[in-house]
Formats: sequence, structure tokens, C-alpha cells
Amino acid sequence: MHLLLIFCESPGRTLGRAELMDRLWPGGQLVADEALTQAVFRARAVLGAHAAHIVTIRGAGFRLDADVALLGVDGDADELVPSPASEEPAVTAPECVERALPSEPVESPSGKARRRLPYLLALLAALLLAAFVYRWAVAPKLVPTDIIDVGYALKAPDLHATQADTARLIADAFRREGEGDRARARALLETVYSSDATTPVPAIFLALWAVGGGNNAEADRWLMQAQLRTDRLDDAYLGALLAYVEAERRGQPQEILRRAGALLDLRPDAWQLRLARSHLMLYSGYRDAAAAELARLDFGDLHHRKQVMALADRASLGDADGAAAVLADLDAKGLADTPRIDYLRGRIAWSQKDYARAKQDFLRCEDRGRREARFDLVNRCAANVGAIAVVDGDYPNAIELLERALAGMQESGWRRDEVDLGLMLAQLYAFSGNTDASRQALASAQAVAGRSEVDSMWAWVRLYELRLSDADLPDISLPANVVTPTGLVALLDARAAYRRGDIGAARQAYERALRATSQSDEWIDELSLLGWELRREGADDGQDLGAPVDLSEIIDPPYPPLARLTSRALLQRAMETSP
Repeated sequence: MHLLLIFCESPGRTLGRAELMDRLWPGGQLVADEALTQAVFRARAVLGAHAAHIVTIRGAGFRLDADVALLGVDGDADELVPSPASEEPAVTAPECVERALPSEPVESPSGKARRRLPYLLALLAALLLAAFVYRWAVAPKLVPTDIIDVGYALKAPDLHATQADTARLIADAFRREGEGDRARARALLETVYSSDATTPVPAIFLALWAVGGGNNAEADRWLMQAQLRTDRLDDAYLGALLAYVEAERRGQPQEILRRAGALLDLRPDAWQLRLARSHLMLYSGYRDAAAAELARLDFGDLHHRKQVMALADRASLGDADGAAAVLADLDAKGLADTPRIDYLRGRIAWSQKDYARAKQDFLRCEDRGRREARFDLVNRCAANVGAIAVVDGDYPNAIELLERALAGMQESGWRRDEVDLGLMLAQLYAFSGNTDASRQALASAQAVAGRSEVDSMWAWVRLYELRLSDADLPDISLPANVVTPTGLVALLDARAAYRRGDIGAARQAYERALRATSQSDEWIDELSLLGWELRREGADDGQDLGAPVDLSEIIDPPYPPLARLTSRALLQRAMETSP
């Protein structure tokens, strides 16, 4: 709210980040940049459909693009907020002598306040009564059997709440998150956590969302709070849920699958857990198993954003016709005219390799999402449009589009995506010969990965450093808690040896990586690129070290790391120039 007041004081003026941080946290407090980003998101959440009036000025700050009217009370606005323009000039001594005395005594401002006090008290009483009536007569009442969130099959007794509003507020937070407004959902859960001293549920899901956003430091903080509260309870479901989130934080694929499976044994209808298992299987290279897991989901009317993502994944995993049939059914019901369905249309078109139609759908989704303050869709669609430009080989346009998408990721606090798009831009700048911009983009991606502990992108940062940086040989070590696949570790060793000029060691490490890599692994294009480079150096000894990747296969689904696309673009260049 304080940030909104600051914007309202200076409508139309660009306020720099430093100025805003000084006013929000005065006295030289040490505050991370992310704090201002979160404050801006919460201010936009308060504005709802009018969130677009808070405009990001890239490289400068933020601006409120709206007319602001100053409203007073009982017509006495000038008493509440004095205007500098209305101040009278200083009175000289002669003027004081000649001024006539008032014919009637002037009532003091405190007298006016005393006269208004009964009316203000009556107004306050009326507002409290209205809130009371709404709370007990209008607001939905939850009984012990009510479902708080269908996706996790979370029920009212699972909350262990001590405050009357806890269940309603948590249910509202999950609804907001399902609509794509995670900033508002997060603010609600933080409020519940502060107001209800017993329920661990807000801390558990704040930790899970922090892991998904790549903010592991925040995830650790919330996990500690969740552990403290869960330890006081004897609740099998919450204990299993906390263990699952801890496994997600550690990034241990088999443990995540096991913990999610245990939760499904307790709550078979928890479709979000089935979707999580499907995504993990997909990233682990088990596409058939991922498709089978998705086949067990009930997509309903796609009210939840993750149901939309799940149906789009169904198209990516080979059933584009089935996904299109669900979409046609929604069209027949008149339920398909929303930004999230525009996103779904774009994903289906992507899976069908119809990039022109996919671009059209994503652009429409981005435009409508911006008007409806659906910044999750705005960010994802903007990144996908940039990705299509990379696929089309239109690198200048790709740079412009990805720069715009990167700004959205930065505002949203999507750290993994911020690193991902930064790496893409580093490669695209290198294509254009802009070495300085390439170095800067690479350094920014590295800084974000380090500051936010984005474990899943560390290996990609190292690969791009080894290829693009002309400084001393970068340190290829990874954080101790990062779980990195064997094939990717071997690829890093091979790339580092190649950078040192040790072609023999590079070939040996390359062959180890080749044995531990499948076609579906996300680093396959980087591995293939190194194979072509070794062949060019004459390290093949008459054997084919060519690309094991099929370039006719599209990268689908278009999830991070989208840097795979710029790696493939570089691979295609290498293949075109190799003898």
C-alpha cells in the first residue's frame, strides 16, 4: 500500500529503483532488489484488472500511467493534505497591525474534529457491522469435510487452524494461484502464516512455490518454519507433504517420485501430484511413462492454469489430436475464449510444428493476458514467441522479443527463467558479433544463478561460460547440493578439456557423456555440438563423432531450458560449416 501511495504522489513520473527503495526502506536499510520486485507485484495485485497502469521503464524504474485525484473528507481536503501552491506568503509586521479582527470567534480545527467525531464513529460502526454480516451471512462457510484445494486434495482438518478465517483465506490463495496470480496468493499465505500460529500449510506451500521459482534461499527459510509447526502435530498427510517439498528442494528425482507416490497413496485424487510426477518423468527422459501419468488426469473445464499446462503437455507427448479434441469440446461449451486457452492453442500448434499459428496464438495470449493482469501467461507467451524467432532463424527479432520477455521474468521473480533467457541472449548477441552485450548477458545470468541458488541451471551456465567466455578457464565446479546427471557432468568435463586444448581428454570425456545420454536429455544438442567440434579438430580417428541428435525433432514441450534452442542453432551452424 505504501508503494501505491508513492506512485499516486507522482503520477506520470518515472521513479527509479534506488529512489523507491530509499522511500520504502529508509535509513540505509540493506534490502535485496527482489524486495522491490515483490512490492511492485503486490501493488499490481491490489490494482487487479488495472495492474497495467504500473509500467516498467526498462533500465530506469517504474511509472504510474493514470490520472490521480486527491479526495478529501467532508469537503475539507485542504485541511488533510495542504498544497504547497495554496500556502500564503509570509505576513509582514505592518500587515499584521492593519488586519481586521474577525467579527465572530473562529472555531479551532480541534473543535471541528469533535463535531465530526460522532459521524465518523457511526460510519466505522456501520462498516464493522457490514463486515460482520458479510463474514457470517455471505462469505462461504467451510465445514470439516470441505476441500480447500482439489489439486492437492487438501481438506479443512489438514490445516490445524486456530483462526476462523484461516480456511477461507487459504482456499482463496489456492484459487488465486490457479488463476495465475501467484503474487497475490503468496501474499495471502504470508498473511495467514502471521495471523494463525499453528497451521503449517502456508509455510509448506510458500516453500514449494519458492522452489518452483528458483528461489532456494526463500524455500529454505519457509521449510524451516514449516518443520517447526509440523513437528508439533501428529498428521501423516502433512508429514508426507513436507517430505515431498523437501525432496523437491534437494532436486532428487527418484526421491521426488517416491514422495509424490506416497502422497497419492494417501490422497489418490490429488491431481497436482500426478502432474508433478509426469513432469519429473519427462525431464528424466521417460516420455512414455510421463504420457501414461498424464492420461490419468481429469482435465475438467481447464479452470486451473496447471490443467491447461497438463493438456498442452499431452500434445507435446504425442497426442496433439487428443488435446485438440478437448479444446473443441470447450469451444462447443463456449468456454474457450480466455487467454489461457490462447496459450493452449499455441502449444498445440507448436507440437504440430505450425510455428506461424503458434506465434499468432501466443501473441494474442500475451496481449489479452496483459490486459487481464495474467502476468504468468504474459511471461510464458513472450518467451515462446522469442523461441519461435530462434527456430525461424530470425535472430535480430529474437533478441528484441527475448529482451522483452526477460524484463517480465525479472519483475515476476522467475529466477530460473531469468537465467535461461539470459543465456539465450548471450548466444544471440554472439551471433550478431556484439561481444560486449554477450559478456554482459552471460555475467548477469551467472549472477542470478549464484544469488538465487538456481540449482537446475548451474550446469547450463557453466556450459555457456566454457563456450562464450574469453576470460581464464571458468571454474566448472557445481554447488555441493546440486544433483547433476552423469551424462551432463561428463559433458562439462569434456567441454573444459576442449577449452584447455587437451583434445584427447576431451574425446574420452565426450565418449563417457555419449554413453550416459539419451535422445530426450536436454543437453543432447550441446553434446552433439562438441562432437562436431572434435571431428573438426581431427579427433575422430576415422570414427564418426557426429551429432547423435535428430535435428528434425522439435524441442517439445517448450519449457526451460529454452537455451537448448540457441544451442541447436549453433549446432546447425557447425554442421553447415564442417567438411
